[in-house]
Amino acid sequence: MKYYQPIDPEDQESDEDNIFKQYLERFCLNMEYHTENFKAACKDARDELHDKLRCKFKQLQESIHCPLTRREMRIMVRPKNNCVGIRNLG
Repeated sequence: MKYYQPIDPEDQESDEDNIFKQYLERFCLNMEYHTENFKAACKDARDELHDKLRCKFKQLQESIHCPLTRREMRIMVRPKNNCVGIRNLG
């Protein structure tokens, strides 16, 4: 003869537990979705910044390698004592 243990009502899953599990699954899926979107947005921003920096670096390299024009050389050679003093303002 087989003996069966009585079922303990506290061991049974309640409707609240099932609802909680469903919401937890939805929450986890939602967080995965937002995490993937955030990673994609960060990658896009990083790539855009990388392109801008690469462009600026190329401009800097070109400006270093290009010979200066006469006008640019004149601007660089100007004396710096052209400043107007406070006494000369009034």
